[in-house]
Amino acid sequence: MKRCLLLLAVLAVASGLSAQGNNKYTQEDVLAVFAQYNPAVLEEAKGNASYNEIVQALANSFQRVKTPENEAELLAVVKNFDNSLRLFLIAQAYEEGLALQQASNIDLASLDKTTQQDLLEVFQSIYNTTLQIRDEEIKLCKKRIKALKKDGSLTKEDKKAKIAEQKARIKELKSFKKSLKKDAKEQVRRASELYFEDLKEQITAKLTAEAFSAQQQELQAQSSDNLQIKTKNKKPVAK
Repeated sequence: MKRCLLLLAVLAVASGLSAQGNNKYTQEDVLAVFAQYNPAVLEEAKGNASYNEIVQALANSFQRVKTPENEAELLAVVKNFDNSLRLFLIAQAYEEGLALQQASNIDLASLDKTTQQDLLEVFQSIYNTTLQIRDEEIKLCKKRIKALKKDGSLTKEDKKAKIAEQKARIKELKSFKKSLKKDAKEQVRRASELYFEDLKEQITAKLTAEAFSAQQQELQAQSSDNLQIKTKNKKPVAK
């Protein structure tokens, strides 16, 4: 789907984990990020087997190399875990509604409106979470600066360069937060609209393709039945 500014913000945040060589994330690493940044998910998982299965599947599947970019995506996934589930369930319900609409030839006038309202609520939550993540990253950058100042293994030039890099990142984060807060309501509304437009287009195309495939199979079945009837009724040739 199209990635508007808000969606990019969700995926472009940075986490506080320190990359260690080229190691990949383990299940324990991912769960540790949940414990630090979204412990409510782990609490819910304790009493909900289906929910826990999804959490564990994510923890097992996120086997990426520990890079700043992948750390950023992991934090975004963790902080927006429930928002992602809500988006999935909304899409599922919308697909079922459109399928029913096609099968019954009944126009469910409220379907689009209800779906758009549900999406708007989720995107407002994503927006709020994005701001929280930016604040977390700013704090982490400041901690890194303190650690760099105490790091005796770096040369004076390297230390200065790395500290400058962190300060530049802080400036970038603050600037991005400012841009997000400008016309926030409109940004959230537009983001949810773009998501809905793409969602409707993709689901409609999927249902159309499935209907066409079913029609083709039915025609083939009819053709096969007709051929069998003709063969059965054909008189044998006298020898």
